[in-house]
Amino acid sequence: MGVAYEVAVESVIAALVGRAALPAAVQDQSAARRISAVRGVVEAIFAGRSPPEMERRFAALAAYDFADALRRRRNDASHTTPRYGFGDQPEVEELLVSACRHLPALWSPFVP
Repeated sequence: MGVAYEVAVESVIAALVGRAALPAAVQDQSAARRISAVRGVVEAIFAGRSPPEMERRFAALAAYDFADALRRRRNDASHTTPRYGFGDQPEVEELLVSACRHLPALWSPFVP
């Protein structure tokens, strides 16, 4: 799930670089910095004050917050001495549900 989200963020970055909304150098940054870079342009991309624009902005911001939380959790799992346990079934279920819930707002506003 973490890798899939990383690929989705990379697709968004490629689209934003193509639109000159982000510098190309962002593509070579760490996953944390890439997520932060996209999150940083969300306000400019969804600058409208209409309720639909505000909802899209809030959904995109929440999606990138989730992407960063998922990235951190994936990082925790990639070490030989885990910082946290990984047998928490409710946590895994919540991550799966949240991933499905947030993906459209993470990707669709940016990638054609």
